[in-house]
Amino acid sequence: MRILNYRLGLQGNSIPTTTFTTFKADNMSLTEIKTPNVDCALRPVDHEAVKQVLRYATAHMSSLFTPQQKQRPLLKTSEIMQHTDNFFNYVGMVTTIHRGFNNDRININMTDYTKNPKPYINPYSIQCTLWDNHAKNCPFIQVGDYLLLENVSKKIHNNSLTINLHRSKPEDQFVHKLNTEDIRVQELLKRKASAVVGQNAGRASSIRSGKLST
Repeated sequence: MRILNYRLGLQGNSIPTTTFTTFKADNMSLTEIKTPNVDCALRPVDHEAVKQVLRYATAHMSSLFTPQQKQRPLLKTSEIMQHTDNFFNYVGMVTTIHRGFNNDRININMTDYTKNPKPYINPYSIQCTLWDNHAKNCPFIQVGDYLLLENVSKKIHNNSLTINLHRSKPEDQFVHKLNTEDIRVQELLKRKASAVVGQNAGRASSIRSGKLST
């Protein structure tokens, strides 16, 4: 065989004189599957090497043949517009909920206390739509809940930046409720505290200047 570079890795290619032997992989008996004209004679040491490969494959079968899902980035509202990933994860606090007929859609307004570059009204809010099985199978959601949304996509709707959760297997569960002990929620709460301090400072400044009555 020839060992060649292929897509940043190595690949073995057969040549006209290559011979090989095929084995059944259901047990350690190494029962050969005869292939005319290409069978090669194996020594005891070769049989032992094949057994080692089979033991490894048996022990790691799930990881060898189960495709690994790409790790999605966790984005804040302020990062979504410029990010190149089609799908990403999002953590936010629920501010309003509107459920569709037959529970086939849920519209949620959320905030993570970063600015939406294309807001509908509130610059710190973003609308998320849960479609189909994500609306029907999600946990019971209330205003004030902290949610982790996986595999969401961005969309410009009515000139506003929104996010959506759809297109997946019926059994997928991509909506998760988080508690305040979660580090991602703690980071959100720090931004919330900073926003409240900023609002209070702005209010105090307006009172001092006579622009806001007490």
